[in-house]
Amino acid sequence: MVPQHSNIKIPSTLIDAIDGLPDAAFLVADDGTILVVNSAAASMFEYSRSQLIGSHIEELMPSSARSYHLEVRTSALADRRPRDFSSGKAFDCERRGGEKFRADIMLSPTEVDGVPMTWASVRDLDRPSPLDVKRQQILDAFDAIGQMAASTFDLGNDFSKVASRFNEIIPHDRMSVMLICEQDPQMVEVAFLSGEGISRYEQGAIVPLADSATGWVAKAREMTWFNVKNAKFAPPGMQTGFKHGIVEGCGVPLFDGDDVIGMLGLGTKNPDGFSDFERGLIERLASHLSVAVMNQKMRTRLTNQNDEIEAVGEIARIVSSSTDLDSAFSVVSELIEQQVPHDRLSIYSVDLEQSLITGVFSSGEVLPGFDKATHQLPESGIQSFKEMFTSGEPALFDRAFISKAAESQASFVPYRDAGYNWNLIVPLVVTQRPVGFISFGRKSNNRYSDDEIAIASRIGEQLAGSVANAFHRNRLQDEIAVEATLIEIGRVVGSTLDLKSTKEHLGPLMRDLIASNSVIVSSVTEDGQSLRINFIDYANIGPEPDFEEDTVHPVKGTTAEQILQTRRSIIVNADTGEEFAENYPGAGDAHAADGLVSVMNIPLIASEIIFGFLTFRSTEHNAYSESDIEIAEKIAVQLASSLAFSELNRRSAVLEKERSTLASIGGLMGSAPNLSDVWAEFGVMLTEILQFDYVSLVAVDTEAGEVESLYFWWASENQRYGRQPGDIFP
Repeated sequence: MVPQHSNIKIPSTLIDAIDGLPDAAFLVADDGTILVVNSAAASMFEYSRSQLIGSHIEELMPSSARSYHLEVRTSALADRRPRDFSSGKAFDCERRGGEKFRADIMLSPTEVDGVPMTWASVRDLDRPSPLDVKRQQILDAFDAIGQMAASTFDLGNDFSKVASRFNEIIPHDRMSVMLICEQDPQMVEVAFLSGEGISRYEQGAIVPLADSATGWVAKAREMTWFNVKNAKFAPPGMQTGFKHGIVEGCGVPLFDGDDVIGMLGLGTKNPDGFSDFERGLIERLASHLSVAVMNQKMRTRLTNQNDEIEAVGEIARIVSSSTDLDSAFSVVSELIEQQVPHDRLSIYSVDLEQSLITGVFSSGEVLPGFDKATHQLPESGIQSFKEMFTSGEPALFDRAFISKAAESQASFVPYRDAGYNWNLIVPLVVTQRPVGFISFGRKSNNRYSDDEIAIASRIGEQLAGSVANAFHRNRLQDEIAVEATLIEIGRVVGSTLDLKSTKEHLGPLMRDLIASNSVIVSSVTEDGQSLRINFIDYANIGPEPDFEEDTVHPVKGTTAEQILQTRRSIIVNADTGEEFAENYPGAGDAHAADGLVSVMNIPLIASEIIFGFLTFRSTEHNAYSESDIEIAEKIAVQLASSLAFSELNRRSAVLEKERSTLASIGGLMGSAPNLSDVWAEFGVMLTEILQFDYVSLVAVDTEAGEVESLYFWWASENQRYGRQPGDIFP
C-alpha cells in the first residue's frame, strides 16, 4: 500500500467479488493510484497483483498516451458519472513485455470509507474474452451450416443432421419446418420435424394456417415466441406444445424474397427458455433454411420440369404415331394423370359453326350416356367457347359456375350431378382454328394450381395437331361408315315393297347411324288426316299398345302436323315423357309410359309430295342434334321413293280389290232371285272394301211416311241390336 492511502480499509469481500469478473478490474484513487486489482487485470497486463497495487494507472500505457489519458481521467473526476463500455473512446495500453493493445474502459464512481474513488473495468479489444471466443466458434459453426444449406442441402435427408448439430449449440426438444401449401394457402404442412412429436402436428400433417403459429409469424413477418406464462395468448399449435411440456415455443418466418413461405419452429422444456443470443441464432438458422427451402424447391421444380417435358413429349409421340385415338389415349391417360391429377378426363371435338361439341374419348369416372354424345351449345355457351379459343388460354370453372352452366348447357349437367368442384378446359387450336378441347374434372376442394394449369396447357399444345388429324381420320372413317350403311339401307329397302319384311335388318342399320329406342316409318293416308304405321322397330323399350304396324292414327296433335305445315325436319326435346305427351297429345301415351323425351321427325318426300315420315325417339335427354338431322335426311332419301312406290302400289292394290269386289257384288245381286238369299254374302263382300259393323236395306213409303226394314247383316252376332227385318217405323 502507498502510505497516504494506508488508512483506507477495503472490505475483503469486495476484493473477492471483483476477482471473479471476466474483465480486468481496478479500484483507482483520484490521484491515479491503483488500490485494488483482480486476477484478470494481472493476467491482461502481465504483472503480479502486488506489482500493480500502488502503481500509477497511467504507467500501464505507452508514454505517448499517458498525457491524453490523464486529461480524460481528470475530466471524468470533474464529472463523476458511470461510463459504459463502447463509449466511443478506446485507449492504447501496454503489457509488461512492451506489447501494445487497444482497450475499452468502463468507469463507475464510488466511495470507500468516505474517500472518493473510481472502479475501472478494462476490456481487451484485441484479445476477445473466452465467452466471445466461444460465441465466435458458434457463429463459425453456424456459418458452415448456412453454406451447406445454400448448396447441396436436401431437407429430406439432412434436416435431422442440422437439428442434431443445432441442438449442440442451442439445446431444444422440438424443431420443425412448416411450409404454407402452394395449392391451398390457407393450409400449412409440417414438412420436416426433429425431436418430440405433438398430436395433430406430426411430420406430414396438414393443418389450417389459422391454427398454426405459422399464421401468426406470417402476419407479423418477424420472430414470435410464447412461453407458459403467456400461453393463453399463443396460437392453438403452441398451446398444444405447452400441454406436452414445452416451456417456450419460438417461430421465425421463412422468406422467398418478400413472401413468407413458412416458419422455422423450436420448442424447449428448459425452464429458462431461450436467451436473446440464442434467439438471434435461431433467426440466423431461419435465414439459412429459407435459402435451403428455395434451393430445394428450385431443384425440385427443375427436376419436375424435366420430367414434365419428357412426359409431355412421350404423350405427344404416342398420340401422333397412332391412327386410333381411343387406343392412343388409353395408353397415355396414366401419364396425363401423373402430370395433371383428375377424376375424369374427356376429349371433345368442336364445331362452333353448328354449335356442337362431341365427346370422342374419356377416362376415369364414367358418366353413362354422356361420354361420346353430341351436345348442342346454347348461345351463351358458344360465346364463352369462342372467347376461350380466341385467347388460346385454359379456362378453370369452379362448383358455382358448373351448377349455373348446367341450367342451360347439357355438357355441364353430369359434372354437376356427379359432384365435381373443378373443371379445367384446355382448348385445342391448330393454325388459329378450334378443333376441340380437353376437359379435366376434379372432385376435391383443391383447385388446380398454376403449375398444373400450365402443364395441361402444354399437353394441349402438343396434342392439338395430333388430335386434329385423328379427328379428321375418324370423321372420314365415320363418313365412309355412314355412306356404307346408307348404301346398305338403300339395298334393303329397294329389294322389297313391304318395309315390315325388312325389320330384321333395317332397324339395326338405322340405329347404327342414329341411336334410338324406337324407329318409325309412317305414311300419310289419302285424306291427309291420318298416319299409317308401315314400319316400327323397338330397342330397350317394349311395344306400345295400339301402336303397331298397319294401325292408323290422327295427324292432329303430332310432330307430323307441324312438318306438314313447314315441310322441315324438327327435333323436340322435353324434360319428361309426360311433358312431351302434353305438348303433342296426338303422339299417344307411350311417351309418358316409356319416358321418351327426345324426338326427331323427318319428312319423306317424293315428287314434292310428303308421303310419310321417318321418326326417331329416345329416352335420353337432348339425344339428337343438327348433325343427326343431316344423317336422318340421307336415310329419308333412301326410304322416300321406296315408301312412295310401296304406298302407291298399296293404293293400286286397294283400288283393284275395290273394283273386283264391286264387280262380284254386281254379279251376286244381279243373279239372285231373292235378296234374302245373298244378303249375308253381300255384307261380307262389302266389308272387304268398307269398314262396316252392319249393313241394312230399308224400303221407304213416302206417301205413308213410313220405313220398312227389309234386310240386316251384322259382322258379329254379338253386335245385333235395334230393329229386325219386317219392322215398320216412322
